[in-house]
Amino acid sequence: MENTSFNNLQMLEQSGVDILHSQLTSMQTWNGNVCGVEIKKFGRATAFLVKEIPDPLFNSVKGIHEEDKEFIDEIIQFYEEKEVPTVLEIIPSFVTLELLMTLYQKGFFHSGFRTVLYAPLTDNMDIESQGTSPNVSIRQLKKDEFDIFGQLYAEGFQLPDSYRNHIAQRNEILFDKEGWHFYLASVGNEPAGIGVLFTKDVVATLAVATTIPKFQNLGIQKLLIQQRFTEARKMNCKYIASQTGVGSTSQLNMEKMGMRIAYTKAVWTRQTVSN
Repeated sequence: MENTSFNNLQMLEQSGVDILHSQLTSMQTWNGNVCGVEIKKFGRATAFLVKEIPDPLFNSVKGIHEEDKEFIDEIIQFYEEKEVPTVLEIIPSFVTLELLMTLYQKGFFHSGFRTVLYAPLTDNMDIESQGTSPNVSIRQLKKDEFDIFGQLYAEGFQLPDSYRNHIAQRNEILFDKEGWHFYLASVGNEPAGIGVLFTKDVVATLAVATTIPKFQNLGIQKLLIQQRFTEARKMNCKYIASQTGVGSTSQLNMEKMGMRIAYTKAVWTRQTVSN
C-alpha cells in the first residue's frame, strides 16, 4: 500500500461516493425511478440501493467509519426492506476490530476486496510517450451514439444482448450532466471499445471501460486510459483515481500508466434473511 495520507484517503473515497451518487440520482429521474433507486445517509456512510439491478457495485454502503457502528441495524433494515443483500465497503484505516466484530455478530462475512488506485496529475507526467497503436483512434462519443455504447458495453463484458438498450439509456441520461465524459475507441472505422471519465472538484475518476473480444490485445484499454489522463489534466484536475478488482487486468493497465495502489477495501456482505 502506498503511504497515502488520511486526507487523501478521504478525498479518494469521496470521489467514489460522488460518481455513484451522480449516476444514481440521474437514474432516479428515469421513467419514474423504474430501477428503484434509493440513497440514504447513515452518519458518515452513504447507502446506495438499486432494487432492479442486483449488482453489488450499485447496492453498497460507502464511506463507513468506526463511529457509524450505531447505525448498523438501521443500515441492515434499509436493505432488508427491499430484500437486497447488505454490502459494506470498508477501508481498514477507518475502522477497528470492534466494528468488524460487530459486523460478524450481525451476520456479515468478508466476501471480497476492491483496489483503489490513484496518481497525481503533475505537469511533468509524460502521458503522450506511453505510445500508440496502429489504426486505433479515440474520440468523444456523440449523444446519438449510445446504441453503439450499449452494444460495446454488453459485448465487452459478455452480457446478454437484451441488456444493450437498458445500458444505452442508463448512460445516455448522463451525457449532459456535469462531470461526465464518454469516449469511443475504433480500429479503422469499426467501433472497438468505450471508456468513461467522471470529474468533480480536483479528482478525475476512470469509470467503466471495455474492449470487445475481437479487438482485445491491441492496447486499446491503455490508450483509453491515456486519453482520459490527458483530458483530466486539461480540465485542471489534480488527481486521477479508479477502483477495480484486485490483481485484475484493469489494475495492471493502470499501474503501467503510473497509477499506484492507494488502499484496498474489504467487502463485507450480509445476505437477505427470508421471512
